[in-house]
Amino acid sequence: METPDIDKNCSEHFTYRNFIECSDSWRRTRVDNIPREIATYHAIEKMSQEILEPVYAKFGEIYLTYGFSSAICPFHVSVGSESNASIVYMKGFLGGRHQPHVMSKEKIFGLNTG
Repeated sequence: METPDIDKNCSEHFTYRNFIECSDSWRRTRVDNIPREIATYHAIEKMSQEILEPVYAKFGEIYLTYGFSSAICPFHVSVGSESNASIVYMKGFLGGRHQPHVMSKEKIFGLNTG
């Protein structure tokens, strides 16, 4: 089965894009964060219809700050001064916990500083 267009509605008030492009990490990096599995779209649709739409109906508009995060769009947080920032990203689980790794921006983004 083909994955849906991310601009299609997954519920009355939400599109798949709302979940794919809502995080600060995605806004900073703009990496490819498109779900590849149809099951992911079904999960987004179910969450949107069964959880978010009732909340929307009761309280009004919802501003999403986290939705879907692919393996390509790791969670990152800049650490250090802007000129010498590193990125902390989560790489898998070990014993049920995220495993943080620290890497320079140059290494992550393949920048040549020399």
